[in-house]
Amino acid sequence: MLELLQASILDWVLTILGVFVTSVLAYFTPRVKRMLKIIADRDNLSIISSLSHCAVEWVEEEYSGETGARKFEEATSYAAKLIEQYKIPVSDELIRVQIQHGWQQMQQKHRVHEKGDLEGVEV
Repeated sequence: MLELLQASILDWVLTILGVFVTSVLAYFTPRVKRMLKIIADRDNLSIISSLSHCAVEWVEEEYSGETGARKFEEATSYAAKLIEQYKIPVSDELIRVQIQHGWQQMQQKHRVHEKGDLEGVEV
């Protein structure tokens, strides 16, 4: 009789524990997935930014005698090719924005090196 009571109580406790664990998992799974997606998007954005900046620097070296519009288009297409290798979905508009940002940062670095002034520059 005592063994039957212990088995019943154990079943009851395990059932409640299973329901609790299932509820906790159901509650936290969407939140964890959302956080992981945010982290992955942040990582992808930093990869896109880095590759775009590399494309700007490469185009500035390779196309030094060309106009700004030609350099911009070359940097955009080169960055798109680099980003495509990582299989990151990205819009043309984001690439263009990152190319402009990379060009601005490169110009700021050139100004700092010319003036020898380090104020306002991120290291």
